[in-house]
Parts: sequence; C-alpha cells; structure tokens
Amino acid sequence: MLPTPPKVLVVDDDAGFRLIARRVLTRAGYLVEQAGDGGAALEVAEQVSPAVILLDWMMPVLDGPEVCRLLRENPKFDHSQIIMVSAKGELNDKISGLESGADDYLVKPCEPRELTARVRSAMRVYELKRQLAEKAEREALLRRAAAQIRSSLDIDAILSATVEEVRKVCDASRAVIFQLDEPTQQISVRTEAVSSGIPSVASIILAADAAPFSLKVLKKRQSGQIPDLSALPDLEALNQLPEPLRLKSIVAVPIIVGTNHEIEERLFGLALHQCGQVRHWTDEEIAFLESLATQTGIALEHARLYRVVQERNRQLQENVSKLEELARQREEFTAVLVHDIRSPLSVVIGSLEILSAKAESLDLLDEDLGELFTRSRETVDNIITLVNEILDFSKAEAGAMQLDLLLVHPLEIVDDAFEKVELLAHKKEISLGCLKDSWLPQILVDPVKISRALQNLLTNAIKFTSEQGKIRVEIGLVEGTQLEHGRQFLKISVIDNGPGIPAKYLPYLFNPYYQARQRSRQLGTGLGLAIVQRIVAAHGGNVQVQSSEGVGSAFSLVLPLANLEPLESSPNH
Repeated sequence: MLPTPPKVLVVDDDAGFRLIARRVLTRAGYLVEQAGDGGAALEVAEQVSPAVILLDWMMPVLDGPEVCRLLRENPKFDHSQIIMVSAKGELNDKISGLESGADDYLVKPCEPRELTARVRSAMRVYELKRQLAEKAEREALLRRAAAQIRSSLDIDAILSATVEEVRKVCDASRAVIFQLDEPTQQISVRTEAVSSGIPSVASIILAADAAPFSLKVLKKRQSGQIPDLSALPDLEALNQLPEPLRLKSIVAVPIIVGTNHEIEERLFGLALHQCGQVRHWTDEEIAFLESLATQTGIALEHARLYRVVQERNRQLQENVSKLEELARQREEFTAVLVHDIRSPLSVVIGSLEILSAKAESLDLLDEDLGELFTRSRETVDNIITLVNEILDFSKAEAGAMQLDLLLVHPLEIVDDAFEKVELLAHKKEISLGCLKDSWLPQILVDPVKISRALQNLLTNAIKFTSEQGKIRVEIGLVEGTQLEHGRQFLKISVIDNGPGIPAKYLPYLFNPYYQARQRSRQLGTGLGLAIVQRIVAAHGGNVQVQSSEGVGSAFSLVLPLANLEPLESSPNH
C-alpha cells in the first residue's frame, strides 16, 4: 500500500489564493484541503489532522491569530505546523504573528518556489516531531536543544548552543556553523563544537568555489550529505587538509533566517563532520538537523528583531530626552520673557498713576483725559493678564502644575469667581445667576485654580454676551457613562445667551494655537480655554461644551467626587 501523501490545510477567504496554493502544493506531492474562513478551518482541521496549515491573517469573524490560538489549545495539533500568511510585512506584524503561536510567517505575494520550500520545511518539522513522539528519548533531546537555543537573544550564544547540542545528540566528531561572506566569497566557520581528541577547524577559511558542497547548501538552501569524501577526488581543498583534520563524511543543512533574510550574516549552514570513519546519516537524523536548523533560524530572527526593537527604543529615548530638554528650555525662556515683560509694565502702571495724580493736582484731569488714563490702565492690565496666562499655560504644558488640594463647598468657588468678574459684568449690565441642586457635597480640589478656571469661563461668556444679557451658573451631580459608569461627578456649567459658536469651530476651542474667526469678529478665546482644560484635567476631570448659533453657549467643568458625606449648602444666589 502506497503511503498517504502528507496533508496541507490552506485557510484563506481569497478563493484565488486557495486555488493557486492547491495547484502548487498538489504538484509538489501534497494532499491539499481547503477552508474559506476560521470556523471552517477548525472543523476541517478536526477531521483531517493536517500536517501543515497555511493560515491567512485577515479573515472575517475569526482571524488568523485567533484561529492559531484555538488550534494551539488543542493537543491534537501539537505537531501541526502553522505558517501565518499575510500581506502585512512590517516588523510589528511579524512579531504579532509569531507571538500568536505560528511557526513561520509568509508575506504575500509569494513565489511558488518559496511557498513550496516553506511548506516542505514545515512538513519536515512535522514529520520529525511525529517520529520523535514515538521515541521519547530523542524527543526529550530535541526539546532540550531547542529550548536552549531559543532561550537567548544573543546571536553568538544561540549559535554556540546549537552546535553543542547537535554534536552530542548526533554523536558527531565535530559540529560547525559556517557562513558565506558575500563580499569576499569566502566560507568560514562561525562556531564549532568538537569531541575529545578532534582538532579545531575554526581558523580555516576556504574560497567559496573550493567548497562547492557547502556553497550549494547555502545558495540553494537544500540539505545534503557526502557519506564518503574519499570517493570524490574533485574535492581537492578537503583532501589537502592536514591528516588529523581530514574528514570522512559530512552532512549539512541550511539555516534560514528571517522572511527577507535581513540579518547581516544571512547565509548560515549547520554541518556535522565524521573524522574517524565513513558514516551515512539517516533521513531521520537529517530531519532532526533540519528541525534544529529551523529552530536556530527562528531564534536568530528573534534576536535580530530584538536588536531592532532595542535600537528603536534607544532612538525613541533619545528623542524623548531631546523633547524634554526642549520643553525645559521653553519653560525657562517663557519665565524669563514674562519677567522681562512684567518689569516695564510695572513702570508703565506707576507712570500712569503719577501722571493721573499730577494732572488732577494741576486741575487738568478733565473727562477725556480721565477716560484716557482709565483705558490705558485697562490695556496694561489686559497685557499683564495675558502674560500671566502664557506663564500658566507654559507650566501646564510642561506638567509643572502643582495642586494645593482642599475640601471646599462648590458654592464657595462660585462666590469667589463671581466676585472676580462682577465689575466686568456690571459694565455691560449683564446679570449673573446661579441654579443648584438641593444639596451639594464638598469636593477635594485646588480652590484657587478651579476658581480661576470658572472665572475664565465667566469672563469669556461676558465678552461675547451682548449688553443687558444673562449668564447663569448651574451646579449639580451627574452620573458617569461608559468607563466611568457608577461614579459621580460634580458639573459646573456656565450658560450664556450670546451669539453662539459655529459648529465647525468647536473642535478647536481648546487648541491654544488656533483662534476661530468669523468675518472681522474674533470668536476664539486665546489661552483662556486651554488653561481651563488643563486645570480640570489635572483634577482628573474634563471640560464639555455645547453651543448653538443665535442661542448661546454652555461650558461645563466636570470634576470627580471624593466619597464624602454631603454638607449643608451655602445660601442661594
């Protein structure tokens, strides 16, 4: 009875890819099963027990990584080899694919020869694992070897562990990992392990054309053996070696590193030497070497990826350090700038007061001159306010905002903010009012900063509310939503009947570098709202805004509550 061809399961929602893979792999001698989605893949796999599974990453309902995880949870597929297939070839994609449990990663589109080679390599691993399952001792040796090889992210340590394990397991005279240096076209030994009494070949370097067997293994990525070197007189370079080094038999397998072979020393081979007598390596032994070479290749690729990630992390840390230094310099520059602006402004204020007093003493302070002095002082005060906002914003951006937390009643904060803007509202004959819940709890906040935030909202509302308009503050408790479900928050809203804000400008209100404009009238709020947002964020809250043109706007401070008992409310406004 002819043996049943090994089975390959092709899982892909692209019928075209399934058809091509089936034709290629059928011609290669494999029995191919197909599945169009993740659910069908699990059912077919349960029925046919495939040796190799080509698993597409992107599929509806169950994607490749999820199917891979489910397969790996089933002991029935312990020996099945899973090759993740995807058009995504970025570094993080490869890492994610391997971390999901896949044994290999193939990037679409792929050449038929590469597809066949990957499946053939995976099939050899599967067959070796199946055979080793029947031989407990060899299976234990393979697991130990693979574990030791892949336990390191250091390339030299991985290579050393490979040759040491393979020499002991296969009872060879010498195990070497050799490599081809492409620029010089020379083959040299990267590392070796030798049995007692066997000399080293670590210092031997051969021209590539003088070692055709090794070159063929590396270039064609095909395993091979020469059981009796003495029967091949054309291998002159080997026959010219000193007598103690002369080899009787050699077997070599390629070590394939990475999908695109991006590692610097990219062409590796694993070879076993027999020096005392001629030896023919069995198919089982060669399969074991190929499996070990596969594990070594994967470990080398992991080491390469780890080095790439480390280098990127280093660059990222350097960039973070540079940004932190720039932020520090910006904060220092802002502080110096604010100081240099405040000083001359103080002189201007003093000069205005002296001039005003002098004019009054000389009976020159008429209504027009008095109005001029008043407007000049207000202009200077506005400049000082802006300078202070710049300094506050700079500190907030640098994360230097310090909170002096106290337990206070919300109405105390409202009272303080009302007092600060009362004169401004009075000038425009704007009425201020307050509506509140029947009782309110005390809150743990920095009262000065929260009052400042509320004052900014009130000032902004007064600025854009017409004369004899109305502004009210509403205070109440609200329940959190989504991730904040079950938590209570205090909501303080400033509501005006001003012109409102166009919807297209709402996303930019808290951006300090953007000022919305409508015709010639400024609708932006400079740094005021940006400072409000950062003050509230420092308390773990957020700022909400609703606005409708021609109706008005509502800005709300939403602050988390401490688990405290409610206190008696302050008198109503």
